[in-house]
Amino acid sequence: MRFFVEPAAFPTIRYLCEFGPLTGSFSYPSHFHFEGLEEAGRGSPVSANDYDIIVLSNPAQVDTYRARVTDGKVGSTVPPYPSSVLILQK
Repeated sequence: MRFFVEPAAFPTIRYLCEFGPLTGSFSYPSHFHFEGLEEAGRGSPVSANDYDIIVLSNPAQVDTYRARVTDGKVGSTVPPYPSSVLILQK
């Protein structure tokens, strides 16, 4: 499973995977692509062939990132409150 993480979600994912309950899970960090601010600013396409999960920090970003998935359809999962991550999964 490959993860695409938008910039604002990076601190939460890093904490969860390095120090929190997901330590040792999901082959972190080798299976993660942490989008840089420059890449996010230009709206680079996200390939559904390359990533299984898109991790966001704000529900308002869902449509923006969904539009950037060039070769697949994605659905969203809203986590229970309180949470600082939102998952798009193809």
